[in-house]
Amino acid sequence: MNRLNPLNDFLFKKLFGDDNDNELLIALLNAILKTEIVNLTIENEKLNRVKEEEKCLTTY
Repeated sequence: MNRLNPLNDFLFKKLFGDDNDNELLIALLNAILKTEIVNLTIENEKLNRVKEEEKCLTTY
């Protein structure tokens, strides 16, 4: 059984990018940031295609 990869940009947007139903994104951000976000607005929800070699991973 193949699973969908939530690290895929378009799948991530489908899961977390709906401004009308952003409870899932708020929960994800609260878990990662260990804070209490209660509301957010997605200002630019359009994804531009990026070539694989243009992507980079930033670690802190």
